[in-house]
Amino acid sequence: MRSRWMAITRYYSGEPYSTWGMFNELSSKWGKKASIPVRELGDNRFLVEFNSEQLWKKVTGGGPWRHKGDAVIFVPYDGLRRILEVVIDSIALWVRIYDILVSIITNGFTRALGAKIGRVLEVGQVVDNYKRVRVDFPLDKAIMHTVQHKVRGYGEMEFMVRYENVRNFCFGCGHIGHDKCECPDEALVGGGVRFGKRSDAPHTSRKLANA
Repeated sequence: MRSRWMAITRYYSGEPYSTWGMFNELSSKWGKKASIPVRELGDNRFLVEFNSEQLWKKVTGGGPWRHKGDAVIFVPYDGLRRILEVVIDSIALWVRIYDILVSIITNGFTRALGAKIGRVLEVGQVVDNYKRVRVDFPLDKAIMHTVQHKVRGYGEMEFMVRYENVRNFCFGCGHIGHDKCECPDEALVGGGVRFGKRSDAPHTSRKLANA
């Protein structure tokens, strides 16, 4: 039986921060009066230990958690691997895929669309005019505002997507973890906006090609 509930954590940000302040804020969000035990590992990584399986599951299976708008990623850790072998290069995100045809809005079709964004972890329910899917999104990948898929009788169709609870991403390159003014792609720093915030208004899929 497991006796210790741990996670390796990465704060995906280039901004200055206080470790105490960050975990004190997160602990408060989780309903804890005192900050949870944390060990700094360097390079914005930490070893975190929880006092219950319930809290451990809530944190590692929930989120995305944020501090100052940037992602704090928790990966379950069993203590049987070297800490340096634990690579955190993705984040679990809920994605909304908009205006899928009622006749094809199945879990299977949604899974196929979600797989174009990242590794599918879970397919959610239909809400208003979108269906939710949880994906493991690679941090080295730019966000996608649309996904395309061929639909019988309609040809290639495009569906608008939105990412839940993701605030800080670069309007230049589309990557999570930095602002446009900090973009490592020098060609984009002085340029225009390629990625912008989407409104909450309904969006429709567009037919791209004939069947």
